[in-house]
Amino acid sequence: MNANQRKTVIIGGGILLAVSVGLNLMILGQLGELKGRVQNLSNAANQMDASISQLDDQISALSQQISETSSLLAQSRVDVQLEDSSKLAVTVSVTPRELRPDDVVTVSVMDTQVEAVQQDSSFTAELELPVFAGDVTPVVTIESMDGTRRMETLSSFSTSQYFELYYSFDFTTVSGDGTYANVGLQPAGDCVLTLPDDIQHVWLDIANGGSSQQIEMTLDGKRIPDASGLPSDSSNKTPDISADSSNSSGGLYYVYYTALLPKVEQGQSFDLSARVETTGGVKYQLDIGPLDADVISGNSGYGGGGNLYPEIIDQNQS
Repeated sequence: MNANQRKTVIIGGGILLAVSVGLNLMILGQLGELKGRVQNLSNAANQMDASISQLDDQISALSQQISETSSLLAQSRVDVQLEDSSKLAVTVSVTPRELRPDDVVTVSVMDTQVEAVQQDSSFTAELELPVFAGDVTPVVTIESMDGTRRMETLSSFSTSQYFELYYSFDFTTVSGDGTYANVGLQPAGDCVLTLPDDIQHVWLDIANGGSSQQIEMTLDGKRIPDASGLPSDSSNKTPDISADSSNSSGGLYYVYYTALLPKVEQGQSFDLSARVETTGGVKYQLDIGPLDADVISGNSGYGGGGNLYPEIIDQNQS
C-alpha cells in the first residue's frame, strides 16, 4: 500500500468514527428525550388517577347527600320479639321528614300491613308475623287525602339471629343398657327462644349403608353440663333437676336430649345427624358425623359443640 492509499484509509476511518460518534450522540439524545416524555406521561397519568379518585369521592358524597335529602324518613328503627312461641312481634318506628295534617302512615312487612300510630313526631306500627328464620324488608307508605302515595323501603333485616342456638353433643355407655347419644341446646346471645318450652322435637337420624332410622330424642333434665358446654363427668351430674329449672334464657346451662343408639357391631359404622324443630316451626340440621365400634368403646372423650343456625326461609318471595 503506497502513501496515498494509506492516507485515504486513515481519512475514511476518521470519517466513519466521526459518523459513529455522531450517531451515538444522536441516539443518546433521543433516548433522553424519550425518557423525559415517558416521565411526563407517568406524571400526567398519576395526576389523572388522583383527579378520578377525587371525582369518585365527590360523586359518592353527592349520592349520599341526594339519598339523605330524598329520603322520606329522618330516622327508623325495627325491633323483634317472640310472642306466644308462634308469632314474631315486629315493631317499626319511623319519623317522617315532612308530613301533612291528613297524611296516613302505614308499614307493611311481607303480606302484613298496619297503620302506624302517631306519638309526637314519630309513628309506630306493631305487626305480627309467623315465626320463621330469614330476611324481611319493611316498606313505609305515606298516603295523602288526594291519593298521592310516597313509599320508602327500609333496610332488610334477618330474623335468623333471634333463633341462633349453641349445641353440644357426646356419647355415654351404660353397662347392661347400651350407648346413648346426647345433644345439648342453649339459646345464643339474641335468641328469643325459651328452652325447653319452645322446642317441639329433637330427632336423631341414623344412616347405616342403605338403611336409615329416625329416633325422637327425649328431654333429659338430669344431665346438666358444666359452663363450658362440654359434658361433666358423672360425679358432677346434678340429680333430679326438672326440665323447667334448666336453662331458659341463655344462661350457663344446656338443656339435654338423649336417645339410645342401636348396637354397633365391630366393623359397623353409623352416620349420625340431629334435627331440631321449635313449636313455631323453625328447623335446624346438625351433622354429628360417623360413629363406629371403636368410638363407642372409648366414648368418654368423644363429643363436640358449636353454633347452630336455623334453616333460612325467603319470606320476601312468598
